[in-house]
Amino acid sequence: MLSSGLMKTLTIRGLDRTLYELLQKESARAGMSMNRFVVRSLQRILGVKKSAEKYNDLDHLFGSWGKEEARSFEKAVATFEEIDPELWKS
Repeated sequence: MLSSGLMKTLTIRGLDRTLYELLQKESARAGMSMNRFVVRSLQRILGVKKSAEKYNDLDHLFGSWGKEEARSFEKAVATFEEIDPELWKS
């Protein structure tokens, strides 16, 4: 294992055009150089570094409510399903 202060260089050969263009696109989307994107991807895949991606969804809540909490939530959002006849007049 390399010491934390020692940086090594790796040349990757044999990338086809599609893979290269995907790396280029994804690194631009992430706002980083291709090199940094590849290094961070390898760290995440190999378990060296946890993903820093932040999600704005509610997946972490899935299955965590009891029946009473679910009923309470459904009651609180029920008005969102009501149709306002005034909005549908011509």
